[in-house]
Amino acid sequence: EAIFTRAGAETNAYTTDDRTVYHATFSKEDLEEIMKVEADRFQRLKYTPEQFKTEAKAVKGEYDKNSANPFSKMYEVLRETAFKKHTYAHTTMGYLKDIEDMPNQYDYSLQFFNRFYRPEDTTIMIVGDITRERALELTKRYWGGGKRGDYKADIGEEPEQKEARTAHIDWPA
Repeated sequence: EAIFTRAGAETNAYTTDDRTVYHATFSKEDLEEIMKVEADRFQRLKYTPEQFKTEAKAVKGEYDKNSANPFSKMYEVLRETAFKKHTYAHTTMGYLKDIEDMPNQYDYSLQFFNRFYRPEDTTIMIVGDITRERALELTKRYWGGGKRGDYKADIGEEPEQKEARTAHIDWPA
């Protein structure tokens, strides 16, 4: 993070059902160093159980904040009502019981990272004052050594919906 700060980079990330996006805005003079650091983080991420627990608590805080909004709760219940087998039945953040147990899931977090943060699942996009040749050179140099994984997700096929489904949410306010 100190490297990003020195570069004056703005960084952020978000996760959806099917992807996580990390993005950074910075000066072109810092591109090589940023590429190097991001590739290292992506290919060799390490974090302690304590750091993981801190992040897990942040996720719980975000869930609590979102759950105060009736639209967030409606979306969560809509997904659970619409999907019966597919993982889309839960939101990206997951079920509350899983979020509450997250601080105990350090080993699983490492397994998750190893399964899904792989070169075959990665897209790198570089936008700015750079040639295609230079972008490819840096990408190959810093990202080219990644090893493909062999994990295949087993996501159940959602059965055809044959009847109406409804759900009701009591909301005290």
